[in-house]
Amino acid sequence: MKIKLLIFFLIFLSSPVFAQQEEEDNEIPFDGYTEVLPKNDSIGGVPVYSADSLLQKGVITDTPLKERNLSTDIKDKYKGEDFDYSANKPKTSFLEKLKKKLRRLLDRLFSDTDFNKISKYEHNIIRLIGIIVLGILLYFVIKYLMRKDGNWFFGKKNQKINIPSNDIVENIHEINFREMISKAENQQDYRLAIRYHFLRMLKTLTDKNLIDWNPEKTNRDYISEISASELKEQFKDASRIFDYVWYGEFSINETEYKTYKDKFN
Repeated sequence: MKIKLLIFFLIFLSSPVFAQQEEEDNEIPFDGYTEVLPKNDSIGGVPVYSADSLLQKGVITDTPLKERNLSTDIKDKYKGEDFDYSANKPKTSFLEKLKKKLRRLLDRLFSDTDFNKISKYEHNIIRLIGIIVLGILLYFVIKYLMRKDGNWFFGKKNQKINIPSNDIVENIHEINFREMISKAENQQDYRLAIRYHFLRMLKTLTDKNLIDWNPEKTNRDYISEISASELKEQFKDASRIFDYVWYGEFSINETEYKTYKDKFN
């Protein structure tokens, strides 16, 4: 029994050795890669190189080959600043990029003109663009302030008075001017008082048939209708004061008001 176990044990130990030997017998010997055709071989007198060679010559192809010549100025096209990689350049600002684009635009527009000082033209054009943009911004700012009655700059002192002027004009023959003027004076609203003085003057001239009053007419129309030279000059002075105080939106004090109101009598 012991002998059988010993024989079985020896057979078990020797089995990997035979398996390894069988695998070695099945291996193909490797002597390194060999080219299908060695260099300098030829077929029909034409040199043939291996397929992976970078020095192939005389390749046979059905595609016709045509020799092309490069333009003489090809090197000049790649001499600009954009193709200079010799040094690390600082990051270009937006203004510098704008100048470069402007320079290219000028080169295209004036290709036949030699600008020795082209940077001067760039500077002037950029300045002009800046002035235009600034002017547009100022226009919208002023327009906005006008809508706000100018209070942003001048506060309440020169605040525009919103008066139902259409009602005043339409009812010019029905207004109690004495009462309205007195009320405006008591409130120290001298601008409004000047307006009532002027409207009363128009009513007086209309009642005397010296002018033909119409809401659509201007002060120049009334001046041309007045024939008496002295009265015409008086009306000119009164209309100038009215335009200055009312449409100019200038606030006046009591002393100025007393001086002006005599022009309307």
